Amino acid sequence: MRNEGLICDNTESDSIIKLISVKGMRRMQYKSSVVPMNDKNNFRSQYSQSIEISMLARAITQKIMTNEYFDKKTDSEKSSLCDMITCAGIIRGIGQPPFGYIGDAAIREWFSENINSMFLTPETGESILDKKMIDDLKTFCGAKRAVRQFCRYTEEIRLPEGILHILINSKCHNSEKCMMLSEEEFINNTEYPGTKSYLSYILEASAYIVSVTSAIEEAVENRYIICRQLLYYLRNQEDFDDDISAEEYQSFCEIVKYLSDCYIGSRLDPGKNEDIDAVHKWIVYLRGRMTDFAVSSFCDNYRDISNGKFDGDLINNSWSRTIKKVFSRSQRNLFASSEEFLLAVNSASKIVYYLTDIFIKAVETENEISSLFFTDTRIKMLIPEIFRNKYRECSSGKSESYKAYLRIIMVLDYICSLTDAEALNLYRKLRFDM
Repeated sequence: MRNEGLICDNTESDSIIKLISVKGMRRMQYKSSVVPMNDKNNFRSQYSQSIEISMLARAITQKIMTNEYFDKKTDSEKSSLCDMITCAGIIRGIGQPPFGYIGDAAIREWFSENINSMFLTPETGESILDKKMIDDLKTFCGAKRAVRQFCRYTEEIRLPEGILHILINSKCHNSEKCMMLSEEEFINNTEYPGTKSYLSYILEASAYIVSVTSAIEEAVENRYIICRQLLYYLRNQEDFDDDISAEEYQSFCEIVKYLSDCYIGSRLDPGKNEDIDAVHKWIVYLRGRMTDFAVSSFCDNYRDISNGKFDGDLINNSWSRTIKKVFSRSQRNLFASSEEFLLAVNSASKIVYYLTDIFIKAVETENEISSLFFTDTRIKMLIPEIFRNKYRECSSGKSESYKAYLRIIMVLDYICSLTDAEALNLYRKLRFDM
């Protein structure tokens, strides 16, 4: 099998236990993932979301392991593979910025609007950063930082290389490789197989399923939308692809009908919140259907996956694309109708955007007097020593272009280390106290 280059031994089960106690993992409990933290306490932390992705990925892997393609693997080998995907799922969220997906989007927005006009050479007026660096920054997402976080900052545990390779080979936000450009040199010094692990496909599918369903669940829990509105958008057939088959259409109708049945059943029980109860039951059902589809898709495409010829996603047919489009449109329209949600999102986005702006502008110009190259002395000492030391270590002997890129990465490392509350307090300190 092509993917046997993955390290597969008893160290993975030990890694799961150690991961839970890693400081960076514990801090994820204080970072929101989908909906910003609020007084209602109805939010999903990045820690809980990572656990959901991890457990779903493990469940998919266990189902796949019952297929005849894996009959030659021993129970110990199958268990080790399940442990590997469990670790990868937990780790995937450790590099996220405060406010999760909202923070991700704010950082990308800043780079899209500003990076081309910064870090310019006085002689030519062109950027000192090369195209690969700029593209890497414009496609930033917290998942890409997971590998960097463990390679550079996590001393409590050294993960088996096979787990890192699962992470690296999983797609994230328009990037084929889930890692920052800054980690290329590090990865090249490992026994990196260079081919995509079949476990990476499973991790992608699990992350997709959880992200799609958790957004809807949180929206209902926080009263941003109600069940009847969700049913309206699901029944709107504008989002169906032209090539959707009768079987796929039937599957979609069954999913919508189940939500309707759950809603009707919840309304008959006066002791329950009809919207929350119905959607909770429906999300469990929907995840089960999407999980079964991912398993079926994996088995149908197994030969291409194992030979490195499969370029798609496990959840990518007319049925799943319809689900994705419906959810994307319903989220935009339904969330936009909630002033409370918009205020929370805009506030979170503004905080992360501002911090990105003020810190990156502070490291734009190299100052030979300071080993840290800060131009704004107000915030010179706000970045902890651990990040400044890592910059010194990684930039030694590098080109001026790469040093500029690493200064930006240093800022991102710091911002992404903050919890939601720490980011808010730092924003207030910089905006109003200094």
